[in-house]
Amino acid sequence: MKGIRSWYHLQWARKESSFEQEKIIYPFKSKENRFALDKDNSYFSADVYFFTIKEEFKSLISYPYLLTILNSKVYQTYMQAFLKKMGNSIYEYYPYRLLETYIFLDENYKTNEIFQWALKEVSIQFPLQVYEDGMLWEQSTMYHVEVLSYGLNLLQQAKFFDIELSNDIEESIKRLSTSLLLQITPQHTIEAYGDSDEVYALDILQRCAIILEDDKYLSLCNQELFESENLYYLQDEGAKKYLMMSKVNMSE
Repeated sequence: MKGIRSWYHLQWARKESSFEQEKIIYPFKSKENRFALDKDNSYFSADVYFFTIKEEFKSLISYPYLLTILNSKVYQTYMQAFLKKMGNSIYEYYPYRLLETYIFLDENYKTNEIFQWALKEVSIQFPLQVYEDGMLWEQSTMYHVEVLSYGLNLLQQAKFFDIELSNDIEESIKRLSTSLLLQITPQHTIEAYGDSDEVYALDILQRCAIILEDDKYLSLCNQELFESENLYYLQDEGAKKYLMMSKVNMSE
């Protein structure tokens, strides 16, 4: 009637340029904040939304920083205070409601007193708690895996945000990883010792291989199987890297 679109068109066509760019995507309905960075120019329609950073703000905020903020527990609590709640704890992440979100900016966070304290503390605690043989001072399988998991996350985030870590931190994480590898059984578990239960270790050894860039951690793994939980930690890029590493390792 108004000449906006032809009578046989069901809807307005989307511009390719809108999709073929770096962007943050998220589901319309979710129990929790599930924002993800899309670098693959993905296309989608119903129940998936996205947004980009305007050019005038790209010097103030990066996609990795924004993604970390939005997926934090603090921001989940903050955003769900004004998002529409549906049944079974599901929330509607409708775009116009997300516009109400304020983003915390700290251009000088690396010189922030709390940041500097945390960086110093982690530089002290990792070498202190990890023995030379790679065992954690707690002498517990479960705690060993948990500390290693946090250490791997630390290495990822430091690389993401260009944060310089002391060599002692990475060396401690490598010792934890190697110690775990040497304890793994043919069933991909670590026998219980200390105040712990038996621990399944295949998933975290795969993360060690990708993040530490060392395929020795795949030597006792089922290399054809990529643990689905690792998609959360490593994303699509990490999964592809794992498949490449495992193929090389198997051919040898």
